[in-house]
Amino acid sequence: MDLKFEKEPALYVLLAQQYEERGDNANWLKTIEDAKKTFPADKRFNDMEMIYYSKTGKTAELLDMLEKKVAANPTDFNATLDYAIRVDNVANPRSENGSDLPKPANYDELMNKAEAAYKKALELNANDATANFQLGALYFNRAVVFNKELNALDSKSQTGPKAKELQGKVEALMGQSLPYFEKADAVFTAKGAANLEQGDKDTYYNCLTALSKIYAIKSQTDKVAEVKKKLEGLQ
Repeated sequence: MDLKFEKEPALYVLLAQQYEERGDNANWLKTIEDAKKTFPADKRFNDMEMIYYSKTGKTAELLDMLEKKVAANPTDFNATLDYAIRVDNVANPRSENGSDLPKPANYDELMNKAEAAYKKALELNANDATANFQLGALYFNRAVVFNKELNALDSKSQTGPKAKELQGKVEALMGQSLPYFEKADAVFTAKGAANLEQGDKDTYYNCLTALSKIYAIKSQTDKVAEVKKKLEGLQ
């Protein structure tokens, strides 16, 4: 690299990997940046840069890169969905054991960006089960946030205007989530539980769990029973 050798990009790939393995973040990033300048058409270095930002917790930089990638490739379904999921995860951080962490200050902004990206992904592929589930989950999770706020009200406020407002938001968001969960359910059902990879099985399980809760709230006992049978078939 010191000799400005420009005939073999793999040299930079290997060097960056060495710095990554050693935990030398400064030289890891510098190598990637030098490689991008030397080999601007080689997409590997953009991918490596995103890995760097992801592993070092530089969330803002990572999202900025992903936004640019989506803007440059507006018909790339996978890039759009990946961006949406990452923004969604930043808005809804969780600890290593899966418990919810405090929401970021720009929670609403992030959720709006994730929602728009999920919708864009579904414009590109309306029958993707994961994209449908993710958008349904976004609305469902927003409903959960408002429901927690509702449950936190004191007994006197439970019958007041604030409670009615929150209850309305919960019901509206649950309603928004339902068609996307049902679409994901239909796609997964068509594939057959036995043919799903483990990651898809986990997504399907979460989808069915959410559906059972929504149907229970709507007192649709026949649909609750149907979903429970599908859940049993996944185990």
